[in-house]
Amino acid sequence: MTDKELLYVKTVAEERNVTRAAEKLHIAQPSLTQCLRRIETRLEFELFERGKKGVELTEAGRVVFDAACEMLKTWDAALDRLKELRGREAGSLTVGASWYGTTLVLTRAVTAFNRRWPDVTVRLVEKNTADLLTLLRNGEIDAALTHEYPQGHPLKTTERGLTQRELFTERFCVLAHERFGLDRRARRDQFGEPEIDLAELSDVPLIAFSAGQRIRRVADFAFSQAGVQPKVALTTYGFPSAVELVAQGAGAALLPELYVRRILASEQYKMIRRFRVPGQYAAEWTTAVCCRRSQKLPDPVKNLISILKRIDPYA
Repeated sequence: MTDKELLYVKTVAEERNVTRAAEKLHIAQPSLTQCLRRIETRLEFELFERGKKGVELTEAGRVVFDAACEMLKTWDAALDRLKELRGREAGSLTVGASWYGTTLVLTRAVTAFNRRWPDVTVRLVEKNTADLLTLLRNGEIDAALTHEYPQGHPLKTTERGLTQRELFTERFCVLAHERFGLDRRARRDQFGEPEIDLAELSDVPLIAFSAGQRIRRVADFAFSQAGVQPKVALTTYGFPSAVELVAQGAGAALLPELYVRRILASEQYKMIRRFRVPGQYAAEWTTAVCCRRSQKLPDPVKNLISILKRIDPYA
């Protein structure tokens, strides 16, 4: 767990209310709720339950809360020491990511990196994951943000000669025009958000991504886990075009949650309904930072990884 996640758990436990905790943390309440859900999914334990006096810790939640208090205290002490060691470093860093990873994650990390180490020249390279791994093996880039397949996917492998550090797992959402009436087939999850079984999409036209795209392979895997053969009505390559097709009522689509949340903030898409997918179908991918395997990482790469681990993409 990151220091931010530890702080989130600690604050919710102390406030006994997610809304008040979000205000104290200066983040949006939905963002805090999403973070808590990801933590519980990763730990495979529910940390909070509703009680008479508000949100209360479960037995597992108490264990995590106690650990969070100790670890945050230790972390604060370490940060104080690091301030004394802070110095300026020079050099260069070439990092790659897909347009998606660049827009939603890497730009924030690189901006923070540049402020901290202004003498390091940073170059960004945008490619798909397969091309990025090739560039990384050839030594043409220093690090790459990649989307890793979920557990159980037949294409999930360990890349030879490379190391992977997982950053966060992102669930996929179903987007559909209101005319399909999927609200009537959905239920509410433990956080009160709409969730729909993929079996409910068997009679709904699907807007799929092009064969060979990683997002298409993740979606196909999720449908196979649900025992569903979707009715593919259209295929497209770009996320924006998929959203536009959904808005026109052409069908439903599976898209990553970060992108969905950003897009649906616009009034122009108020006709689109969003649904979470049950976790057992593994409709998700994990963003990881990949580097060449070596005994010692260059300092700029280590520093970028440190920043990436501390960024909450949902904040």
